[in-house]
Amino acid sequence: MRNWLLLTSSILSVVLLDGCYSSPKDGPLVSDTAANQANQIPITVDLDRLLVDQKVPLFKALTLDGITVDSSYFQRKVTLINFMYIGCAPCMAEIPMLRKLHQDLKSPNFQMLCIAPQTAQQMRQLAAYSIPYSIIAECPKQDALGNPSGMGCRELSNKFQVGGYPVTLLVDKKGVIRYRHGGFSNEHPPRLKTEIESLL
Repeated sequence: MRNWLLLTSSILSVVLLDGCYSSPKDGPLVSDTAANQANQIPITVDLDRLLVDQKVPLFKALTLDGITVDSSYFQRKVTLINFMYIGCAPCMAEIPMLRKLHQDLKSPNFQMLCIAPQTAQQMRQLAAYSIPYSIIAECPKQDALGNPSGMGCRELSNKFQVGGYPVTLLVDKKGVIRYRHGGFSNEHPPRLKTEIESLL
């Protein structure tokens, strides 16, 4: 399913539909609903430009392997941040690509971080995939139905304006977001490698 960004007056709101999204093939999304609400003037939002050229939003969190992530984490190293969750087919499909990317680069100046709107218990299932990155599980607990919940659940995803999954950000050595990609396709690996090498 696709997510649509609607801009009405001066309010930008993101409507998250069930499941993952794939990035648009050609150009940004245009919302027909927004066009109707704004006197038939189409409003275009380029999802892959959200927060680009801005500092990483301020936050402090602990990864599953005990690393504190705050603004200092994003200094002196290029960082790939991957927003994903277990149960999202494109998210799971990109794990082997991210693992290979990490192996190919083999740079001490490159690190990877995963942020997921799930619990630590859920995210520990990824250990079987030999993933090369630290994981921040956003949600402290599960509700009676097994859904992630609790204080702070999706707080980081919201700070980074993530409305669908997966989303990959590349942060430079000064903590500035330089690239953002939504969805997953076979074009991502070479593009990400080129972008990372340009930042190293």
